[in-house]
Amino acid sequence: MDKIITKKFFGCGIPFDVIKSSHFKQRIHAIGHYGLGYLHQSYEKLMTTLLKEVKNDLIKYLDVVKESWKEIGCIVTCDGWTSVDNIPLLYILCVCPKGDFFCKPLIQLARQN
Repeated sequence: MDKIITKKFFGCGIPFDVIKSSHFKQRIHAIGHYGLGYLHQSYEKLMTTLLKEVKNDLIKYLDVVKESWKEIGCIVTCDGWTSVDNIPLLYILCVCPKGDFFCKPLIQLARQN
């Protein structure tokens, strides 16, 4: 199993740090509990149904995080860097104990006004 996973990392150019990810560990753990009958998802299911489900789960999680701001608050900060095309990128980052996430890029905000 270790060699199969290692070949996947090499063959797909997956950064080695992914193996430290809680998402990766949860997936391996879940597959182990599922047993030998597990067949991975198809490309079509990954790009349609599962993508929509994961997006909806993320939106629900972000709603919980935003709701927590009423009780515990959050810190709004900015992060910035330069793209490979030398374009400055500035993002608003919301930080709180329930979770952190990037909001809209400041460049997009400026274009909307």
